[in-house]
Amino acid sequence: MVTEIFPNYVSLLKKSEEEALVYLYESLIKLLNTPSECEIFLETISTEHLSTNCITHVLNALAPRREEIKNWNPFYQFCKGKLISLMGEEKTLDLLKVAEVTPYKKLEMMKKTLDYSKVETRIVNWLKEQAKQSKVNGFVIGVSGGVDSAVVSTLAAKTGLPLYAIQMPIHQRADEVNRATAHIYWLMENFPNVSTDISDLTEAFDTYIKEKKKIEDKERQHLAEANVRSRLRMIDLYYYANLYNYLVLGTGNKVEDFGIGFFTKWGDGGVDLSPIGQLMKSEVRALGKHMGVSKDIVEAKPTDGLWDDGRGDEDQIMASYDELEWAMDWIDENPLKFAFSPDQFNALTKRQQEVLHIYIKRHEATQHKMNAIPVCDIDRS
Repeated sequence: MVTEIFPNYVSLLKKSEEEALVYLYESLIKLLNTPSECEIFLETISTEHLSTNCITHVLNALAPRREEIKNWNPFYQFCKGKLISLMGEEKTLDLLKVAEVTPYKKLEMMKKTLDYSKVETRIVNWLKEQAKQSKVNGFVIGVSGGVDSAVVSTLAAKTGLPLYAIQMPIHQRADEVNRATAHIYWLMENFPNVSTDISDLTEAFDTYIKEKKKIEDKERQHLAEANVRSRLRMIDLYYYANLYNYLVLGTGNKVEDFGIGFFTKWGDGGVDLSPIGQLMKSEVRALGKHMGVSKDIVEAKPTDGLWDDGRGDEDQIMASYDELEWAMDWIDENPLKFAFSPDQFNALTKRQQEVLHIYIKRHEATQHKMNAIPVCDIDRS
């Protein structure tokens, strides 16, 4: 019965928060076709058991039918106030964007089918096999302070093979440098096969850009310069790879590399191996948490580190990774894939339609990054 959902959640909470949240989320999803039962559920909630995670999952589960639930608005305002008291206004507003704007699943909850111990073992063994097949001595990776490079470097460290973890700042923000430095020190404290260096490429970048022709379109100019940063780093990584007979490790996740093409061609896309290319961003975060990667890194604002103004990935894309994962899943699960019908599209919320448009536009525009280089066929008949 609907009145038993929250008490059952509280009971499960004493054993495992993760198990309790999964139960809560799955139970609420089943109520979406009966708004009256959603209202009954809201009346059963005991406020002393409302944690940040609990509130987030309740909001994300019930948001799809919020306009039909009479008690939704007062409950939402109550939750908002509770979250502000727990984590401050700025973080609260960021957290509530998903539930406030559109009915996205809390993707982190929906990915619980992955056993991250098995994922870790699989990737570590795969890296060792790739090194063996390629007859190399180890790996080199650029560590940025973000979760993707932190996770891949940790997986590589666990292989026991030599790992050269390099920082390559170019006018880098202090918080990014600090996270990268702390992560590398953590790696070296726990894995004797890890060594490090700092290649400050700021002067090289400035010298190169100073000599280049400029155009009036400032945004396009800045984009070209941002991509130069990424390509300089690729050159640096391959210098050390050649020096020590190492493979260059890629740090792109599934959304970036195969969804929206959010990487620089022959920059961070120029690598030898893609260890996390089949993991969504939320799954990369979960894997990082599983392996003990710093909370500061796991929860850091995603950024490619290519812009002086500090803009993040989601600022550039105009959609969050949770939203993009939803779009990628929606298309993958759609029998018609990209050729969906108008009825299917019109059944989505306005924000879902916007996100789908963003995803498809970027996916189509970046096929040249994802596909093999076209080769002109020669008729030899």
